[in-house]
Amino acid sequence: MFELSLTVQPCGKIQEKCKGRYRLYISYSISKCLRDKYKIARGSEVIFMLNNKIIKVKISCGPPLKKGFDIYSGQLNIWLINNKLCNYEKGQPKKINFTVVSTNPLNLKY
Repeated sequence: MFELSLTVQPCGKIQEKCKGRYRLYISYSISKCLRDKYKIARGSEVIFMLNNKIIKVKISCGPPLKKGFDIYSGQLNIWLINNKLCNYEKGQPKKINFTVVSTNPLNLKY
């Protein structure tokens, strides 16, 4: 197991903190490593274990487009807002550390 840091990002322009939609982002360098070492790519399943809640999503964006992985989900958005993880200063996005439980599929525990 190892740690993976994901960044909370707004989906579009946000007028007021925690009012709107949010996603999780995995940087290009980390997503490239996940792709090369564990064969994780766009469309791969990610299972989030968030306290007592399990959310399954698929990765969008990412290599080879020279972008990192984006992870969108309505349930994930609600969890980010309910846990105030979207409340950060402009230009200083919140980073959330997850423990990687398995890589096939990618299973992340908060």
